[in-house]
Amino acid sequence: MKFVRISSEEEALAHLIDSLDPTEPTIVFCDKKTRVDRVSEFLMNRKIENLPFFDDAKMNAQMRHTTLSNFAEGNLPVIVCNNLGARGLSLPNCKHVI
Repeated sequence: MKFVRISSEEEALAHLIDSLDPTEPTIVFCDKKTRVDRVSEFLMNRKIENLPFFDDAKMNAQMRHTTLSNFAEGNLPVIVCNNLGARGLSLPNCKHVI
């Protein structure tokens, strides 16, 4: 067991994701679309490859399909989504849900 001082929720999330096996796909849930964007950008700045995933006009059906395909095929280790964007998803290869 290792204890670390964490200064924010985003830092805690990044630390948790860094501790996981990068070959095991991870979904991060956020409560709002604006938070999805913020968390996704924060993780990218920390060099944690991810894409936001939500259901609105900003992300069309083709973008959603491409993101999910990349995730399902193991080409994208993390997706960050809200509850509406993830509704009805079936991702049997997902190993971690945060």
